[in-house]
Amino acid sequence: MDLGTWQESIGAVADHIGSYDALEARIALRAALIRVHRHMLLLPSPHDDAPRTIARSELRDAQQDLSSIFDSGGRFARLAEILAEQPDIVTLFAATRLLDEALASAPRNWRDSAALDGQSAERWRCTITGDFCIPAIVAPGTEPARIIVGDRFGRSYHKRSVRNHRILPGRIGDFTVQPVDLSGMLFCKETGEARVASALFTDFRAVPMHAPPTDRFILVDASFAGGDDTLAKQIDVATAENCSALMWPELAITSASLATIAATIARHADALATTPSLTIGGSWHYNKPQAGPDAVVNRCIVLDGRGKVLAMHDKFYPFLHESRNPAGSFGVEAITPGTVLPVLVMGDICAAIGICLDFCHLGQPIPYLELNVDLMLVPSLGQQSTIDSHIGNARTMQSRFGTQSFIVQQRLPDPAVSAENLGWHIAGPPSDRSNSATIQKNDCIIDEIFFLRGATGHDNEAL
Repeated sequence: MDLGTWQESIGAVADHIGSYDALEARIALRAALIRVHRHMLLLPSPHDDAPRTIARSELRDAQQDLSSIFDSGGRFARLAEILAEQPDIVTLFAATRLLDEALASAPRNWRDSAALDGQSAERWRCTITGDFCIPAIVAPGTEPARIIVGDRFGRSYHKRSVRNHRILPGRIGDFTVQPVDLSGMLFCKETGEARVASALFTDFRAVPMHAPPTDRFILVDASFAGGDDTLAKQIDVATAENCSALMWPELAITSASLATIAATIARHADALATTPSLTIGGSWHYNKPQAGPDAVVNRCIVLDGRGKVLAMHDKFYPFLHESRNPAGSFGVEAITPGTVLPVLVMGDICAAIGICLDFCHLGQPIPYLELNVDLMLVPSLGQQSTIDSHIGNARTMQSRFGTQSFIVQQRLPDPAVSAENLGWHIAGPPSDRSNSATIQKNDCIIDEIFFLRGATGHDNEAL
């Protein structure tokens, strides 16, 4: 699509918006916001960078010119007419911001589907487009951890446009986006920081079982120095350091280890300790009977502060394990690929979960690059090249959305390679700062992630 075709197709957007006049006002407003936002995302290169260079004064003037579209009932019939007459980037950009602000200032029940309320994420789904429109303030009495209060010249479209809501697509390619409503949970401190703990292992070993054909495998056991005692110490450290999240790496936490972790967290909670809001139990190979009698998935399970299951994510892409010593190679991971992309919608941030290759594959689409979330949670297993790919995608998301990344990667054991470290961790933007200001205790690395919290808070965007 070239710019001329993009401008011509604004007419179709105007036609859609014109057809919303017969809908209930709150449904029409959400659908119109999503429709104009979607079209802005279709801007062809290099024009997709234009929103960075539109002056604040020009944008404010365009928004002011559009402000007369609303009648006393919240209808906006004239918007379709104006878009048809002025099919340009500035007008559509201003319309996105105006609709976003109008929806934010409307009665709160306008922001949920009419038939749904309470703790159902479906209440945020737009019945017209299938996308989710999530209010930035979802927990009563709280503020979002990342709301762009200032309109800084040079920010990306995502950082300057829809500032009062989070619009998540219902689908990204072949993947279904599934928000998980945790709006009663807060991840950050009042000042916008969140402390996180990365748990790595000494003497990590994985035991494969080969499945036919013989070049495919699943893991049947994993071990590390100290066993359950190490897990308990890592939980103790994360609790003592008042961490919001504790994460283990991919394919390191067996189902038995996860049960130990859940029980240990529950004991801490019963003792009135402040346990992590999110415990990301690495991942493991689990049977999935509903996908077939022999189906296996690589599944990450997320626990709450009492050791109860909050969410699960099944890995999208199997990895190929190769050793410099061919006899030590496992082969291809024998898993059924996942198709659901969960997003944890907490009272102050939205977080997405990916497992290793989901976030670093060089030959397949990375759906997260189209997902506007505050935080990526990625348990991983691999080598230097793996973390390098993670860093590249983390930088892209940070630049595009302001997303912070929390990645914990165990070094893949290989007898043919001498290990220089246990693994890697990223907490925040991938930079030298992420790995320098850390506290290491009992194979547990403590770090802080900073989220913007109002005009005077921290800003996720590197200056």
